[in-house]
Amino acid sequence: MAWEKRSNNKYYYRKIRDGDKVSSVYLGKSLLTYKLSAYLHQQKMQQQKQQARIDAEDAMDKELDDLHRLIIAAAEATLLLNGYHLHKGDWRKSRG
Repeated sequence: MAWEKRSNNKYYYRKIRDGDKVSSVYLGKSLLTYKLSAYLHQQKMQQQKQQARIDAEDAMDKELDDLHRLIIAAAEATLLLNGYHLHKGDWRKSRG
């Protein structure tokens, strides 16, 4: 979506993709079109902020998953070093 200048006038066009083909749809040049473009720009900014929050949460989730795996590995190593073994999903003290 963009304002295009053609022969000293500005017109608002929306680009629509159909596969590899891109076409322009004329939306106007009136005051209502200016308001529409401002509204659509605001919506786009909100979507970008929301996507940035989602990306940040995904990154945090990945870090927490990595930390969880590290803690589990450390706990298992500690149990193994202290003479425990895994038996049918339960940690048991080794005999002898």
